[in-house]
Amino acid sequence: MGRVDCQQMPHLPAPNRLLCIMEIAFPPSLRVLIADDHWVVRASLKALLKPHTSAEVFEASSTDEAIDIVRQTSDLDLIILDLNMPGRTYTNFLTEVREIAPRTPVAVFSVSEQRDDVINSLEQGAVGYIPKTADASDILATLSRILNGEIALPQRLLVKETSREDNVLVDDNDMCRIFTACEQFTPRQKEIFQMLATGADNKMIAKNLGLSPNTVRVHLQAISARLPARDRSQLVLFATRWKERAIAA
Repeated sequence: MGRVDCQQMPHLPAPNRLLCIMEIAFPPSLRVLIADDHWVVRASLKALLKPHTSAEVFEASSTDEAIDIVRQTSDLDLIILDLNMPGRTYTNFLTEVREIAPRTPVAVFSVSEQRDDVINSLEQGAVGYIPKTADASDILATLSRILNGEIALPQRLLVKETSREDNVLVDDNDMCRIFTACEQFTPRQKEIFQMLATGADNKMIAKNLGLSPNTVRVHLQAISARLPARDRSQLVLFATRWKERAIAA
């Protein structure tokens, strides 16, 4: 178990700073696969984990090597994955991991800070996303949350930039673009979006769809990232108009 010193991280926003006063808990022993084509990254992550847990670390420099390790090691506790590596695409890798080891959480550790990469990783089954620009304390806090069954995403990469135009109601042309974006949702996201149109809150949506409230929240974050909604009420408006359009069709 380790501790993060808040006084050493005054740059963190207040919500993240709260993480600093808590103990960052790791299991006493851990089996981790670190898949990254740069040995320096693999070595750095191993060194970062060492003071906090007795970790048995498996290393892979390509997604093909990584999938072989997953097949041969059925009881991995965590996979840390770089998005851009030699071998099969990360989307294919994540699909195979879900088939081979559905209970093993995958955290993406990437140089990319594009919102689309965060969303795509989540949609393919990852439960965490860590930019490589993150400091050691953020990396440890995120991995700790993932190992405790949470979904951990960098909120600053999911927040859409707002402008003056975001504060006015959208016109029909904007709605056409929104409808097009809605058609790109996953089937699960469409179910959640339809229920949003009824005014259901996250707990009600979760109960009706047999999901956890946290899973619903993460799906709504992914939905919001694709739409120009300034708040939940406007998101409900979009969902209502999309549902009305579907009924009319």
